Amino acid sequence: MPGDLAAFLKAVGGVRDYTRQRGLAGDWLRYWHGQGRALDALADLEQHYQTRKLRSWLDETLDAAFEVSLQVEGRTLAWRWLVRAHVAQYGWQRFYTSAETNEARMRKVAQVYPDKWRDFIRETAHSAIGPRGRDESIVFGHSRLVTFLVEVGQASLATDFTLAMSQVFAAELTAQPITTPAWAR
Repeated sequence: MPGDLAAFLKAVGGVRDYTRQRGLAGDWLRYWHGQGRALDALADLEQHYQTRKLRSWLDETLDAAFEVSLQVEGRTLAWRWLVRAHVAQYGWQRFYTSAETNEARMRKVAQVYPDKWRDFIRETAHSAIGPRGRDESIVFGHSRLVTFLVEVGQASLATDFTLAMSQVFAAELTAQPITTPAWAR
């Protein structure tokens, strides 16, 4: 029940089927939402998020937390869950989050927060590992950034970015001792 997320997580930790384990915390949250206790469940998840490092399978609950929060708390408070989901699941990196999950999240930004697309980039372009600090690197995948820009209606900026990245790539190659292979002559 809400207020006892730690006990639930301990029980779920015993589930050895990783695929099944990944959805259980989201099921827990949606169950309490259906029981009219969504605010309590979100508060419990918030406390857990603030005091413990989330496990990767629990990170996937952050998308469900966004959906539930959007329904019961509104768009302003739901924003934090969307940002957390993207950071925790390495949303800018195509090797960590599925294209389907990532594109669904990008559509949510475009639909619910069309005026906050710059904020989304700024708040999510950092590593999920370690505290945010002034020495932290910017982390995002170029292809996902282009997809995001198109999704939020910034196709011209996506085009400009793609052109600039190709020019940088070409410039970096000029210093490499790359010869034409025999088969390409």
